Amino acid sequence: MSAWRGAGNREFPRVFNEEGGTWGKHGFPHGSEPKASDARVTLYRAEGCQLCEEALEVIREVQPEFGFELTLVDIGGDPVLEERYRLLLPAVEIDGALEFTFFVDTDELRACLVATSERA
Repeated sequence: MSAWRGAGNREFPRVFNEEGGTWGKHGFPHGSEPKASDARVTLYRAEGCQLCEEALEVIREVQPEFGFELTLVDIGGDPVLEERYRLLLPAVEIDGALEFTFFVDTDELRACLVATSERA
């Protein structure tokens, strides 16, 4: 098994099948497809932020697969949020942990959510 790095230098396992097994519809081996998640995903964004809109598209693409709760937070006008997140936008937290900044990759998001559901 190989590994790749997500935001914050966390390592997530990359799922692959060396034995020629079949794959599920989401790129996971059959029997290990994503399950519903109780995860809370928070996207910190700002008006006019194109990267934020792209991140939201990725998150919404994955949301039906996992069923997580999504909270959108506009940092505009809040000095505390502006100071904390302005230079990181878009910023994505999963269950309160900062997992993504600048870009959200579909496969990395799925891997984070699988890891979160396995911990639960």
